Amino acid sequence: MSVEETEPTELAPGVWRCGTELVNWYLVEEDGRVTIVDAGLPGYRPQLGHALARMGRSLGDVAAVLLTHAHVDHVGIAEPVRQETGVPGHMLGAGVLKTKKFAEVTTFSDGETLDLPGRPRVVHTPGHTSGHCSFHLPERGALIAGDELCTLNPVTGRRGPQLMPRSFNLSTATCLDSLARLQGLAADVVLPGHGEPWRDGVAAAVEEARAAGAT
Repeated sequence: MSVEETEPTELAPGVWRCGTELVNWYLVEEDGRVTIVDAGLPGYRPQLGHALARMGRSLGDVAAVLLTHAHVDHVGIAEPVRQETGVPGHMLGAGVLKTKKFAEVTTFSDGETLDLPGRPRVVHTPGHTSGHCSFHLPERGALIAGDELCTLNPVTGRRGPQLMPRSFNLSTATCLDSLARLQGLAADVVLPGHGEPWRDGVAAAVEEARAAGAT
């Protein structure tokens, strides 16, 4: 399936998955406004208009681009969208100084509930990068985990909750430690940066990721 043909899917109330099986990004809608969470690869830009149309929204309804971290497969359309809409990228303060990918960035801190569509709560989960964070959407029953864990290993193809490959992480040991920050969160669905949604609970995802470790 080509990037343009990938079909957006609503996985929780107002929370839509875009991208491909291997690289996910998400849209969160509230009161007619939309937060883009992560931004895929540069070639994914055509998906945005299609997804917004499916939601009954348009580019003018985009309120923010919210990033778990600044790796290339998570920021691809962030700057083009900023140029088209004027909305800045939003990143954890710990990650901003190490990226020059954006002309304008708004920072946030661990534990904040952001005044953005979906009201995501920031959970700092370092290890994959120093500023990596996950976003808890308690009102939607969803946890956007970024690359704190994946359900499809991009190197080996192994499925199920696991850490990203060691070569992709700044510190795999820190990734393991960060799993504890997710374990107690309530969510019906865990949405990783890579792989299929996980619907068997956050605690079970954490337990499997710990057992699997990283390759």
